[in-house]
Amino acid sequence: MDELTIRTTRSDDVDVLLALQERVYPAIAPWRKDHLVRQLQMFPEGQLIAELDGEVVGCASSLVILWDDWSDEHTWQEITAAGTFSTHNPEGFTLYGAEVFVDPRLRGKKIG
Repeated sequence: MDELTIRTTRSDDVDVLLALQERVYPAIAPWRKDHLVRQLQMFPEGQLIAELDGEVVGCASSLVILWDDWSDEHTWQEITAAGTFSTHNPEGFTLYGAEVFVDPRLRGKKIG
C-alpha cells in the first residue's frame, strides 16, 4: 500500500461515497444523498473517509447518543433515524458506529 490518509468527510465526497457504497453492497440500495448530507450537518466530526493515494476507498460513519434513551434491543433504522442521524445527541456519552465499509478490492489491507 502507498499513502493511506484518514480525514473527515466533506460535502464534495457524497457522490463518490454513494458510488463506492454501490460497489461494496451491490445487492442493497445505497444511502440516499440527502441522508449523507444530513449526517454531515448533524455530526461532521463523526464522518470519516479513508483515501489511498487520493482515492476514496473507505468510510466510517458515527453519531453520539444517550445510550439510556435506547433499549438494548433496537434496530439500526431506529437508532440512526433511518440514516439521517437526527437522533444524534451532542449531550450523549456513547459513540455509535453506524457504518464502516471499504472498497472490495482492498479488503484485508487494514483500512477498515
